[in-house]
Amino acid sequence: MSTAQSNIKQGEKPDRYKVWLKQAKFDLQAARKSHEGKFYEWACFQSEQSAEKALKAVLVHAGWRPPKMHKLSVLIGFCNHANDHFKRTKLNFHDLESFTFISRYPFLIPGNLNTPHEYISSSDSIHCINQADSIYSKVHLILENGANTFSDGEVQKIIDREKLIKRLDGAVKSLMRTFDLEDVYLFGSYARKENKPGSTIDLMIIA
Repeated sequence: MSTAQSNIKQGEKPDRYKVWLKQAKFDLQAARKSHEGKFYEWACFQSEQSAEKALKAVLVHAGWRPPKMHKLSVLIGFCNHANDHFKRTKLNFHDLESFTFISRYPFLIPGNLNTPHEYISSSDSIHCINQADSIYSKVHLILENGANTFSDGEVQKIIDREKLIKRLDGAVKSLMRTFDLEDVYLFGSYARKENKPGSTIDLMIIA
């Protein structure tokens, strides 16, 4: 069994999603407490944690094993395949995702000599809490309507594509950093999601 298959697979007890969803609610409550105490950086991080656990609740509800990852956009990609109701739901998460690391580590914003506690504001905290609350509320509603699961083979295809996207994203960032490029675009069969085994990856580089 591959590492990917050991991280996400069929066979988990669907009712365990309630534990994940309950903890997501507790994390959201903790975020509000941190905001009240003016620890805005922790409010942002706890909000992200709430959203992360709510998304993993969707996967567990569908019979998947929750993956050991934190990137909300990747988790949302999995959830889109695990639950048809989720796929039709619009979520705002990009601002929330941006605080995953900068809310905890003081060296991630170049040239900024302030700590996360100093540069993350009350409005940042409120924004994160509101986004997390929206994600939690929508997931809670979705899971009451049931979920659709997929076979192991279908799950593996989803995982492989998501892994490729992550690797490609890292490669593009490395290219842009090394060669000071203006932009890099994906085109061809992968961009159209029509790729087959052996398909090449086509990139357009703007220098």
